[in-house]
Amino acid sequence: YFSENRILDNNQDWYADKTYVYTSFRDKNFLETYDRLGFFYKEGDKKYKILSISGIIFCVNNVEDCYKNELKGDFRTSGKYFNYPDCCINSYPAISSSQDKWANTLIENSGPGPYPCWSNRLATGWGGGCFSGELLPCSLHCQNAIAIGKKTYNCLLDIGFKKLSREFLQQSLNPLIVHKNGKIEKVLDSQKYKKNIINFFK
Repeated sequence: YFSENRILDNNQDWYADKTYVYTSFRDKNFLETYDRLGFFYKEGDKKYKILSISGIIFCVNNVEDCYKNELKGDFRTSGKYFNYPDCCINSYPAISSSQDKWANTLIENSGPGPYPCWSNRLATGWGGGCFSGELLPCSLHCQNAIAIGKKTYNCLLDIGFKKLSREFLQQSLNPLIVHKNGKIEKVLDSQKYKKNIINFFK
């Protein structure tokens, strides 16, 4: 869902209708429409099937390789495909091995709060949104993860999703409690008296 003829970067122009996503390359290479999730890119005699997932452009061969590595537990390769920061990729085993208590481990790694809201993966624990998507940050203070979250926020604004960006921001800023058993509880305005509340800032 891109605004018509909106320039997203220096190399491509994107636009969309109700069915297809199209692009035109300024270097005169061309594309044939594929479907609403992807398209074909032709360069010389080679033809590539391309997918766009969450605004990231993938060659299908890379998607298949990423999927296979994910099934094998090769999180490093998968993380590289999604351009996740090395620090977050390296910390993933320790956090994910905590299973139901991953939030507790993330808080321990993060040190004292309050925390920036931009990579607040904890919000997903109560059903909220997170600007950094599926990225599990090494710390809620991680500048690399924060940069990803801010970029997502600005992209949403740039393509006209102001209401969605405001909703995500509100959810990311919402105070919460991480219980000892790993359960994450959203704190309502009427519950600000509770102890151990974790706060976030913009």
